[in-house]
Amino acid sequence: KKQGNPPSVHELFSMTMRDELSMSHFAEALHELHGIQLTQAAARLLSSIDAGSGRLSFTQFQRALQEDPQEPAALSGRPNVFNDQAKAIITDNAGSPKPPTLRGDHCRPHTDISGEDFVKAGQLASKMQALGPFQSNLVVPSNDPSINNPLVHRQEPAGDSGRDMMRTASRMFISGELDRAGYEKFLVQNGIMLTSDCDLQKLIVSHERAGDATFVALSRALAVQGH
Repeated sequence: KKQGNPPSVHELFSMTMRDELSMSHFAEALHELHGIQLTQAAARLLSSIDAGSGRLSFTQFQRALQEDPQEPAALSGRPNVFNDQAKAIITDNAGSPKPPTLRGDHCRPHTDISGEDFVKAGQLASKMQALGPFQSNLVVPSNDPSINNPLVHRQEPAGDSGRDMMRTASRMFISGELDRAGYEKFLVQNGIMLTSDCDLQKLIVSHERAGDATFVALSRALAVQGH
């Protein structure tokens, strides 16, 4: 270049793309030679993958250079702007500081907190707890359960109870917990008449020999017998 003619912006951009000029030196040259501030958008473009692969054009760089000219790029060495906000937080929460109230003898600060509202509330709560629970409850204490309470035990009719016992005995016979003699004795005690030609007796004999009876079949046979 001739003396007195600085390199153009395009030339500086090309040197940066060829890694002949670092980004910080590029920003400094733009500012000193042309009075142009490297914007954040332009700095991001120079650090992008397109720039590293050589696909970034000068037109894209110029467009990014004009997006936010008032905001300089955040380069290394830029000082941080930090203000201590602790004083403002304390002032906002508690207001302006006030001296303690002077009470008692010799103008000593009064530190008795027994008259504070939260102390009185705690004392009242302690008294209420000492009286026992539910002192203000007008419900009359009673052990009589409500008839509509589903948790109240109700005595089942005798027929339902006998049917349940019959089913339990049948399941025990099917599973082998109750032998044939015990099962037949139980049936007779509950009014079931067993004859050699009835289906129930045949099922009992067959299950004792082959174990092929089912609970459903026994229940049906019992229903035929009238139980």
